Amino acid sequence: MFTSELPNNCPPKEAFSSEKVLFRIFIDGEISEKEFIPYVVLYPDNKRYKKLCIAYSLSFYNDFNNAKNAYNDALKRNKKLGKFIAKLKINKKLGKFFTKDGKHYSFWIYNYRSISEIECLEMSEIE
Repeated sequence: MFTSELPNNCPPKEAFSSEKVLFRIFIDGEISEKEFIPYVVLYPDNKRYKKLCIAYSLSFYNDFNNAKNAYNDALKRNKKLGKFIAKLKINKKLGKFFTKDGKHYSFWIYNYRSISEIECLEMSEIE
């Protein structure tokens, strides 16, 4: 059903499908498959990730400022996430979302869907 075999109870039972306009940090200023790779795939040697549901998801933010804050927090930890923030429209048929605070969304994409179905509304370079 999802793009990877997920740990038990993943996504959480509170996860939902919805059409959303959300923001995501991008490495490059264009939509491509490499911009949508979950941590469990990016870091296959990290055994901890194999058991973490969130490591199988993609991170999105409810607004530009929250995405930029996440970017700045990553820089403080010496991690560079990218140079762009994209405003994206996500179809409710693509997968399931989960949020605890309404600011950060974890998203699990269905295996029979494609990121090409995500519409880029705007791409901004982070200053």
